[in-house]
Amino acid sequence: MDLFSILYQFLLLWFFLYIIIFTLRFISTRKKESFSSVGSRRKPINSILPTSSFVNSDNYELTIQRDQWSIKLFQVKYTTQRLNGFFHYLTTLAPKFWKVWFTCGAVIASFLMAVGIAVILFAAAKILYTLGHAIVPSAQAQNGDTLRKRSLDMEIDDEQVFLPMIPGVTLPMSHIGYYLCALIICGLFHEAGHAIAAYSQGIHIQSSGMFVIYLYPGAFVNIPDQQLQTLKAFQQLQIICAGVWHNLVLYLYTYISLAGGLKLMLLFLGWQSLEGQGGVSVVHVRPTSPLAAHIPPSSIIYQLDDYPLVNNIEEWNQYLLNDKGKHTIQQGFCIDDHQIDQDLGLDCCQIDEEYPFGKSTNASISCFATYPFMPESEKLCLATVR
Repeated sequence: MDLFSILYQFLLLWFFLYIIIFTLRFISTRKKESFSSVGSRRKPINSILPTSSFVNSDNYELTIQRDQWSIKLFQVKYTTQRLNGFFHYLTTLAPKFWKVWFTCGAVIASFLMAVGIAVILFAAAKILYTLGHAIVPSAQAQNGDTLRKRSLDMEIDDEQVFLPMIPGVTLPMSHIGYYLCALIICGLFHEAGHAIAAYSQGIHIQSSGMFVIYLYPGAFVNIPDQQLQTLKAFQQLQIICAGVWHNLVLYLYTYISLAGGLKLMLLFLGWQSLEGQGGVSVVHVRPTSPLAAHIPPSSIIYQLDDYPLVNNIEEWNQYLLNDKGKHTIQQGFCIDDHQIDQDLGLDCCQIDEEYPFGKSTNASISCFATYPFMPESEKLCLATVR
């Protein structure tokens, strides 16, 4: 993918993002104006605080919740108070559970913090060691002894402690959408942990929201600092560690789902597993592919050429990614004479630049030639899938 294509997709993404944002702003502004026209007939509460509360004739207090947008060039930030009541409601459902939940989270997150510091120091030591060997030549090289066993040299470059996610380098550009969605889900789950932990300790959050800076999405929660400092040290630790604790729980849930939990749930709902039966299920075929007319989605492929797919996707990858045997002519397939249908004609074998897949209107047949492949080999139109 060239630079122009990447820039074009980036600008197109922000074009549609701005359209969605301005549409949401217009809708929220219209609702706010209609709500304010109704609230203007209510009697304001006598208070020395700059609140936005009103009261009607029945002394029912109603607080106007405001949404704030910050829109800049390739930067968008949305702040709201609409989720404050939802987070507070969650803590009222099971207050004892949340106390135990975030206590465990504080202990486990503190342990992981120590482990993380050790891993970072280890990664830094490996980087410094690599840089030192790259700048300062070894004693053997200075003495002219450049022949040495590879096993005696510490190969640090082969194993990296951290792998940075760089689109187009370590992350395929086709996966950028999945990566951004994963960041959004992790960010929302992380900040929800901080908000729920704050309400479980009796602190009401001020607001919450989301932001997008260039391509990086994220979320945030505004917790009053003064009220947070009035808590005990371990209570503050529970709120601070809640985000990491929730990310750890999300990771464990994803790991268990991929390890078999999701498969069991799908089997319970009626899905069919191909494990033990062989074959690979076709999920999608590109419309421009020559196989689009021959292999519809939900088909099951049990062999490639004469290579059976007993172990499902493992043998599929092993056969297609194996460099040995590629671009070699195989003997083809043996068919019975009664499988040859003369009524199919030879239009599918009339291949040229205008008709690269033949002139036949029947998309379920293809052109086959008898073996050995010679210029005078007989050509037949046969069904591609049987």
